[in-house]
Amino acid sequence: MILTLCVVAFTFLMIAKKWKTNRKVYLKVIVLIEVAAVLWEGIFFINNTLFFDNRIRKLESGESGRKEKLEVRSRGFSEEYELEVPKRSLSIEEIEALFEKAYKEIRKSYLGENEEESHVTHDLVLRESYVDGLVSANWKADSECISSTGKVLNHRIKHKKHVLLTVTLRCKGEEVIESVPIIVCPLDLKTHEGKQKAIEYELEELLQKKDTKKYFELPEMLGKARLKWTRKNDYKGFIVSVMGLIILVLLPFVELEKTLREQKYREQIYKEDYPKILQKLVMFVECGISVRKSFSLIRDSYLRRGKKDFRYGFEVISKAAKRLENGESELEVYRRIGTENISRDFKKLSYLLCQNLKGGNEALISVLEHEVGMAIERERIDQKAKGELISTKLVVPLMIMLFVVMLILVVPGIWGISI
Repeated sequence: MILTLCVVAFTFLMIAKKWKTNRKVYLKVIVLIEVAAVLWEGIFFINNTLFFDNRIRKLESGESGRKEKLEVRSRGFSEEYELEVPKRSLSIEEIEALFEKAYKEIRKSYLGENEEESHVTHDLVLRESYVDGLVSANWKADSECISSTGKVLNHRIKHKKHVLLTVTLRCKGEEVIESVPIIVCPLDLKTHEGKQKAIEYELEELLQKKDTKKYFELPEMLGKARLKWTRKNDYKGFIVSVMGLIILVLLPFVELEKTLREQKYREQIYKEDYPKILQKLVMFVECGISVRKSFSLIRDSYLRRGKKDFRYGFEVISKAAKRLENGESELEVYRRIGTENISRDFKKLSYLLCQNLKGGNEALISVLEHEVGMAIERERIDQKAKGELISTKLVVPLMIMLFVVMLILVVPGIWGISI
């Protein structure tokens, strides 16, 4: 009690120093927790000092086990004990009341799906215990058509049979015997249920029979009716055919998804190549080299990398350089750069080159420098968006790790709490 009050006082002192911060909600929650701790200790102190009279209540029948932790003090002596609380013994009157309650439960439940004891065709419900396990039961029948578990074996009888069920109820060393008369009726093989139950009995007896034969023969007759057995189709061929049909239906969507993924990848490569091509083009044009010659130089530097480093943007410039070398007009080559490519950036480059074809290098340099700046800015924004996407995807594993850490810290503490 004193230790708890010291901890609470120290906590309140720390809260008072931080009360002016913006975390008042959390501080209020902590205050409630500390108040609950004080109330808990207060209730325990009052109950332990004022109301505890050195008596511990025994367990009643049906209650689970309980342990009591005790502490005893005397002059110069202090020791702790842990006692297993015993159960209270029942009186004769209480045992008789349990027997009566058990018998009432038997009358309510033993027939199972049967409507009355004079016409029993379904299995009986003969339980091994009643009254929440306080009363045990041992069943016996004076006929082989009823098993000790309540199974009705009426597939071989041809007439009604009177059967006396005997149940021995035991509780705390006392026992009582009760009798329940029933009438077992034969199966009606004209009904679907009767045929089903008779076949189940025949198969059960066949499977329980022990012999050295390699095969067992299924019953061919049920009364006067002939039985025809076949292996049940597992429809594996049908399932495989449906799977093939599903694959055929989904194949266009798979191809479409693959095409869209490749298109997205190609657009990404175009975006990455565009600023690099512009920078090279501006550098060559500023040095007094024509656009036609600049395309050839860009192509040559790209080809020196080898075939492994395939870039869609530089392939556009390589094709344009080859067409220029084959004698096509610059206007036509620049126009085809925009018409033959899906990239918006290269469409814009095509437009700029066509518009400034007759303006000279000075006008083209100014336009290209401005376009380079815009391309670099777009690339920076794209990289930032990629980084944010990656950080967002990392939130889920971080939350999982936090959950695991909380389990590691909290679960052992919860298991260690004893109230």
